[in-house]
Amino acid sequence: AALGLALAGCGAGASSSLARSLSDEGAQALAAGRLEDAEASLRLALEVDPSAPEAHANLGLVRLARGDLGGAEAELRAALRAREDFVEAWSDLGIVLERRGEEADASRAYLRALSIDPLRPEPRVQLARLLVRTGRVVEARAHLLRLVAARPDDPEALGLLAWAELRTGRPIAAGERVRQALELDPEATSARFVHALLRARRGELEPAREALLELEPDPAIGHEARLRIAAIDVLLGDLAAARARLSGLLDDDPFDPAVRLVAAALLREEGDARGALAHAREARELDPSLEEAWRIEAELCDRIEDRACAASARAHVRIAPTGARGGEDDAPSESAPSE
Repeated sequence: AALGLALAGCGAGASSSLARSLSDEGAQALAAGRLEDAEASLRLALEVDPSAPEAHANLGLVRLARGDLGGAEAELRAALRAREDFVEAWSDLGIVLERRGEEADASRAYLRALSIDPLRPEPRVQLARLLVRTGRVVEARAHLLRLVAARPDDPEALGLLAWAELRTGRPIAAGERVRQALELDPEATSARFVHALLRARRGELEPAREALLELEPDPAIGHEARLRIAAIDVLLGDLAAARARLSGLLDDDPFDPAVRLVAAALLREEGDARGALAHAREARELDPSLEEAWRIEAELCDRIEDRACAASARAHVRIAPTGARGGEDDAPSESAPSE
C-alpha cells in the first residue's frame, strides 16, 4: 500500500519555516527508507512546533515501518487533533487500525478520508481491499467500479476489482481485469495475487504457490498471500510447511475466520477431528456466511458420529460439494480462503 507522506509546505498553518523545513527533510528521508534520519528531523520539527501535523503524521509512518502500531496510532491521532481534515493521516490511521485487527474502526477512518476528499484514490483503494478481505465484496466492487471509471489506467484498482470479481463468482471477468492491470504494470501487487489465485483454481498449485511466495513480504497483500500458501500446502500434502506458516498466522490474526478455516483443513488432514472441528466452529462463529466452515463441521461431526451436529451444520450449506476430496472444494474454491 502506498502510504501518504505529508509535506509540511502544504497547509502548515502557523508552523515556523524551520519546522516546515525539518518536516520536509524528514518526509524525504522517510521516502528514501532512512528511518533514523527521518525520525531525527521529525523530532526536531516537533521541538520547534509541537503541534505540526505533518511531522506527527510522518513520525507515525516511521513508527509503522518499525512495527510499532501503538506508537504509529498515537502520532497519527496527534496529527488529526492538529488538523481534522488531514486526508493522508486518516488514510494512514486506517492502515494502522487494520493491521491491529480493528477493522470496523479502520473502515471508518477510510470513509472519513473519503468524506473530506472523495476523489482521493488511496483511501478508496485501502477501503476496497479491506472490504474484499473481510467478505463485504459487493460493497468493495461498487467502490472499485467507481474508482476504475475515474482512473481506468490504475493497475492497483484493476487488480482489486479482479479480486472482487473472483470473490463474487466471476472468474472470467477477474481474468480480464488481471490482464488489463498487468499490461499497465507487470508488478501490480493485487493483480499478481489474483493471477496466482486463478492459477490455483485451474489446479496449477505449484506455480501458484511460487507466485504467492514472491508476494509474501508485501505489506499490503502479504497476509493474504501467506494464508493461501498455507492452504495450498495442505492440498499438496506438505502438512509440516502448512503448520509452520499457519502458526504465525494464528498468532497474528486469531480472529480471522479464513485463518481458522485453513487450520481446520490442516488438522482434518492430520487426523485430529476434534481439533479441526474446534477451528471450523470458530471460523463460522466469526463469519456465519462461511459455508466451507459449515461443510467441514458437518464432515467432522459425521466422523465423530455426532449426527445431530452434522445435520445442523448441513442446514447452513446451500449446495453440497461435488468435487473430489482435496480438490476445488477445499482451498481453491469460492467459499474457501484461497480467494
